[in-house]
Amino acid sequence: MFAVITFENGRLLLRFDKWTGALLEVVDKRWGFALAGGFGPQVDIKVDGAWAFSGAKGILAGGRALGLDGVWEFRIEGRRWRKIRVPGAWEDQGVKEVAPGSPNPSWKPYNGIAYFRWKFLVPGEWQGRTLVLYIGTMDDEDWVYINGRLVGHTGMDKPNWWPIERAYKIPSKFVNFGGENEILVKVYDRGEEGGFWGL
Repeated sequence: MFAVITFENGRLLLRFDKWTGALLEVVDKRWGFALAGGFGPQVDIKVDGAWAFSGAKGILAGGRALGLDGVWEFRIEGRRWRKIRVPGAWEDQGVKEVAPGSPNPSWKPYNGIAYFRWKFLVPGEWQGRTLVLYIGTMDDEDWVYINGRLVGHTGMDKPNWWPIERAYKIPSKFVNFGGENEILVKVYDRGEEGGFWGL
């Protein structure tokens, strides 16, 4: 997986890997298709002119996006749902409880499992498009569900798992096009701050 950074002007869209700087794709915006892809990091392209920058996060479909930042519902195990701002560490937003069943009550702030949930509408005209969910980095492990179905997990089974920006393809059969949908993100924080880091 890679984290996408984009630059665009009136005609071209360039997508780069955030971590390596490798040019991933050049898209002709007039026609909507890739001119080239799979470049290495040593490519020279003339890019003079005005460009817009985006570290794209959210649900993306064919050049359109639904942003994910804002107020989500949040709860830790054994507690009620409450509001929390995403992105951000939950400790910075008043979550100071000790994890239920913690072997050491001095382990504060909260370390353990927490849940984030957010409801959103997917436009009906997006049906038939490939949907990808970009949620940035998480502290520490995550399991992501769309309408109750698992679409992705990143954790200790992957090398260098913590700084990986999460990008999960959403199968169309999981999506309620033209209606309400729900993202549920289960996060396991092993220590220090927990939550959404890089949305």
